[in-house]
Amino acid sequence: MAIREVKKRTRWQRFKKKWLDYTMDFKIGCMPKSLEKTSIAANGQGGMYEELSDEIIRIDDDDKVVSFWIGGAIIAFAFFILITSLKDFSNDDLYFILVILFLGLLSILYGYTVPYKEIVLDRKNGLFTFPNSWYGKPYTIPFEKAVVGWNGIGGISGAVDAILVVKHPNKMLGVSRLESHCFDYRQTWSLFVWYMDKNRPLPPGSAFDPYRQKDFERRKAEGFPSPLYPSAVFTPEATPEQQAERDKYWNEYGYASVNESDLQNQIWEWYNPRIHKYWRRVLCLDDSDKPVTGATLQIVFPDGKVIYTQGDKKGRVYMPPDTEKYEHHMVIRK
Repeated sequence: MAIREVKKRTRWQRFKKKWLDYTMDFKIGCMPKSLEKTSIAANGQGGMYEELSDEIIRIDDDDKVVSFWIGGAIIAFAFFILITSLKDFSNDDLYFILVILFLGLLSILYGYTVPYKEIVLDRKNGLFTFPNSWYGKPYTIPFEKAVVGWNGIGGISGAVDAILVVKHPNKMLGVSRLESHCFDYRQTWSLFVWYMDKNRPLPPGSAFDPYRQKDFERRKAEGFPSPLYPSAVFTPEATPEQQAERDKYWNEYGYASVNESDLQNQIWEWYNPRIHKYWRRVLCLDDSDKPVTGATLQIVFPDGKVIYTQGDKKGRVYMPPDTEKYEHHMVIRK
């Protein structure tokens, strides 16, 4: 991993990062909900997952049924107004009811004519497909090129109802909602990143069990390459024997060893801008000169002191100045 100096952030950049940036890092930020076999559709009926394997996932994102329900509700509302206003019926009431009926019929017509929409995670080729708006053709882009974030709206209880969305390429406005069996948008994104990291085992859940051995053998034949995206949770193999075999390879990459109990007890000492005032901001690059997003680094000093520091989604991270002697290692959750 290479290190490159970057300029210090301005006050506006710090403000923008803290308050205006809603994009998600390419990182397994939390443990997603287990994906069970019951979520997979059988003969085109049942679950929201139309297809699932170690190579591809197809998620039903069709809004036909929703459009029918909305159209039916609008028409029912129109008839309710008609019945309640029969005694004092006027031309204005007639025009208003006709407009409502027209909107309801349009919604039902849209449900009949809109193309089928789906979310496709092509793990084998690293491609991401998601729906366009209305009748537009779906987008297919490299997964790492997706700009994914969250949108929040206020609920009755005052809580924020956040949903996961992906920005339409080459458009200033326009997003598509991303859904999975996980209700939390953070779990959905962690599931997507975990699955698309083909150098890690498949995500948890019985739906992936039939493909775990095949996936393990593929990664073993490739020499267990290092993960494509960082993780805040452990992504273990299906069996202890497989875990031990993979660790033989991953331990050779020079990553810092991580104790799960240490993580849970939070005994690590982390970079603190108030304490480590003179640390410099650098850019972490991989062998292909691409930023290593969300990387956690272990900084080891000659006296044995260890401090951990974490990068952002653009690969920028704080490290000690050149005047100090230290070693750095990338932390990996095995």
